[in-house]
Amino acid sequence: MLTAKPSKIDPQFLQQFPEFQAFLAKTKATASPAEKPNGSTSSALPTNTPEEQIEAASLALNASLRDALLARILEASPASFERLIIALLLRMGYGGSSADAGEHLGHSGDGGLMV
Repeated sequence: MLTAKPSKIDPQFLQQFPEFQAFLAKTKATASPAEKPNGSTSSALPTNTPEEQIEAASLALNASLRDALLARILEASPASFERLIIALLLRMGYGGSSADAGEHLGHSGDGGLMV
């Protein structure tokens, strides 16, 4: 293709390549309803209100944060996990303050937290 030195490379030119046709087929299958297959957006208004878009973005961010926190907690050592639970319970108002009730008394092999 490069040795032919085409004057213009556009979608019509690229249609001769099976890889481009496969790409278009995949793009058409995954395009959102507000998008046309050629990548431009339609003139129709979005179907979601700004509030709905913000809510969807918030839910996506919360899910991402939840997954990241869970992965980090699962990677933590047992002692770190127990300290995290103590801090969580104290922040939720259980036991007063760290000086009053937030003390880690266990040791390695004590059975840890029971759920």
